Amino acid sequence: MPENWLVRLNDLIRTLFVVKYADGVQYLVERITETANGTGDSCKSFYEARDEGYYAAHVYVLQPCDVPRIS
Repeated sequence: MPENWLVRLNDLIRTLFVVKYADGVQYLVERITETANGTGDSCKSFYEARDEGYYAAHVYVLQPCDVPRIS
């Protein structure tokens, strides 16, 4: 039903951080998580590595918000 179509919106704001050293990734994830938890937002993160050389940490800060209705 149209009333519950938008339950979750993902990737509204996306950004990229590049760190100089490998331990900077964990440090940055921890600081983002601490900040999110300190403001009452929930946060989840996961690390990803692929054979072709892709190494990343994905951090999702979940914030409740209202979606304006047509009416």
